[in-house]
Order: sequence, then structure tokens, then C-alpha cells
Amino acid sequence: AAVARHATEARTHQLVRDVVAMYERASDGDDDSETNEKRRALASHLVLELSRNASDAVAKHACVVLPVAFVGRFDDAENVANRWREVWEENAAGASSTLRLYLDEILSLCASRLTAAQYRVKRQGAVAVAAAAKAAPDVVTPRAPEMLRWLTAELPGRVWEGKEAVPGAVADVLEACPACAVGTDARLEVVNALVAEAGRKKADYRKAAIEALRRALAALAPARTNKKDGSGGAENVAETDETFTDDFFPTVAPLLRELLGANAEPPTTSSAEPTAGGNTVAEMEAEAARVAAETKTADAVADLALRCL
Repeated sequence: AAVARHATEARTHQLVRDVVAMYERASDGDDDSETNEKRRALASHLVLELSRNASDAVAKHACVVLPVAFVGRFDDAENVANRWREVWEENAAGASSTLRLYLDEILSLCASRLTAAQYRVKRQGAVAVAAAAKAAPDVVTPRAPEMLRWLTAELPGRVWEGKEAVPGAVADVLEACPACAVGTDARLEVVNALVAEAGRKKADYRKAAIEALRRALAALAPARTNKKDGSGGAENVAETDETFTDDFFPTVAPLLRELLGANAEPPTTSSAEPTAGGNTVAEMEAEAARVAAETKTADAVADLALRCL
């Protein structure tokens, strides 16, 4: 990085592209090996040192470096993410303006990650899409319907480790750009997709999906504003021109009924079945812990369901 300060522009250009390509290849690797993580760490470290020692070179290649830095901030390896975060903070002239300049490149990286084979890479893509929407809603609005389609397309299928980020990202995009679900059919499609995910059996994922559903419903709910009547009396609530008239209750009600009904009778142990908890003290303690955990999870799910209602 120190030598690059004195290198020709052509050499520096090649170095920057090689380092970025190293990170992308390691991210797209077919496994989560330690070698891949080391390569990602090396790439992020090299770019950070280039930023510190040859900042002019990085500035000239911002269109290559900054999109990767934006997405790299959400790498699952903390040391890698921290370095990319420093690169972004040192070289981005404000999140909104930088996103405006490189939105297409950033979203291209996000889209490729969402369809990757590696689950950690898919999670990274989902979180990056959400971050772009939250950082600059006005900038991403034209692309928001497309972003929402990418995310909802990843909801079906097996529940992989880290997938909780996907329904959360759907809610983030809807909150940042509520109009991205264009038309009643599109809004119902999103709600139906989240309802289906909220019915999954894996506790952590189910809770994430229910919370995402609650946030999505709030984002798509009728917009209202308080107006005073002409006499200066009590405030009247009037609908704005942007009010959505969709009724999502028939779609969501069966799920909420199931969730709240399931919580009506929390898991218990029965004295009529002495072997249910095991024959040893350790087995009985393990069973008691399991029942307590299930009860706690059921209570959390019910609370989320009530908030959703």
C-alpha cells in the first residue's frame, strides 16, 4: 500500500481491481473454510491500507472500491466487516450522496449475494439491501420495487442459519419506501409471503417473521393525518390522498388465531406420566429446562402476535 503511492496509475488500477476481485472470489467460494475468511480479511486489510497510504489512488477508483466497501460492512466475519466499515467511512462523502452515485453497482452486488449458494453470503446481501433502503430512501425509491421482489423471492424454502435477516429486510424496505409495493395485489403478495414465513416451526425464525409482518402491516396501513375543523373545535381524522384501502385482516387472522390459540395451553409435564421427564435427576432437569424454554418461546410469540393484531 505504501509503494502504491509512487506506482503508475495503470499499476494502481490493476492492484485495486485485483484486491476487490480477491474479496469477491472469497465471498463466492463454495465453502466457509478458514482460507476463504483469511482471503476476505486480507483483501479488506489491503484496501484499508491503500485508503490510508494512497488515498488518491482509492479516490480515483471509488466506483470499484466503495460498492464493495458498502456491502463488505455486513460480512459475517467481524474483523472483515470493521475494515470495510472504515474504508466506507473514510471515503464516502455522505451515505445518501454516495449511494446516489453508485446505487446500481451496490444493488448489483446485493442481488448476486442474495442468489448465492452460501447462506452467510445470502444474509449479507439481505442486510445490505435493507441498509441501502434505510440510509437513503429517496435515492433507492425508483429501485425499491425491484429490491422488494429480490427479498420476497428468498423467503420460501428451507430455513437456513441467518435467514432471519431476510424477513427483517423486507420490513426495512417497506418502512423506508412504503409505496414500493405497487398496487393491491403486490401488497397482498408481500403480506401473504410474510404470513407463510410466520407459520414456520423454527422458533427464532418464526419470531423474526412475525415481527417483520407487524412492521410491514404498519408500513402498509392507511396513512392518516389530524386536521382541525373550521370552527377550531376537536380534531378530525381525515384520510390523505396516499391512503391504502387494503384490508389485510382476512389474510392475517388465521395465523394470529393459530399463534394465540397455541399459547392458550403452554407445555406442561404430567404426573400421570412419570417417565416423560426421564428416569434420572439430570434427565428430569433437562426436561424441565426444555418445557421452560418452550413456554418462554410461546409467550414471546403470543406477545408478537398481539402486537401484530
